[in-house]
Amino acid sequence: MKPKTVEGLGLFLYEIFRKSLYLFWHNSLGILELYQFKNMEDQIILDDFRCDCGRLLFKGALLECKLEIKCKKCGAIKTILRSKSVCGRNEYEVDRCDFLLNVDQSGKLLSVNENMANILGYSMDETLGRLLFDFLRPEANLNEMTFLFFAADKRPFRILRNSLKHKKGSAIFFETYFLPRYNGDEFIGYTTANWVIHN
Repeated sequence: MKPKTVEGLGLFLYEIFRKSLYLFWHNSLGILELYQFKNMEDQIILDDFRCDCGRLLFKGALLECKLEIKCKKCGAIKTILRSKSVCGRNEYEVDRCDFLLNVDQSGKLLSVNENMANILGYSMDETLGRLLFDFLRPEANLNEMTFLFFAADKRPFRILRNSLKHKKGSAIFFETYFLPRYNGDEFIGYTTANWVIHN
């Protein structure tokens, strides 16, 4: 296969990169977990929530028990209730994850809850606006390239054992789920649910 245009060359190199990336990942135990869940759309439901007037209000998987959204078309307020499971985790477990984060498409932290500060030792001011990757240890199974690869396809994914660094330098391990967030039809990043892995 020989690409005939610059655009074709880009697609050609992307395909080579993508296949090589998966082959490389497949040989690593930690990254194998990512490989196994690259098609997590089969495991979680990204529901379309619509107003009675037909306008799309929200697309994704809810982590909150309920969400109220005002329709920009007709002005009605719609209450959306969460389904019983998210990424294989039941409602009880998701409600009791150790902390939640919202990140944009590049991995920048948009909002965090207080539990992150309690677990990792950082204040809110030390986290907001920074990249998620700033808090990963070198041996972490998640890196910027992996995140951007999934974000480019707007894919949900999970890391079964991810390593974040405490402010004092120690490693804390988490199971992390990345759930796509949408504003209408626009992909705006991920909500991540994190559970501490107790060794």
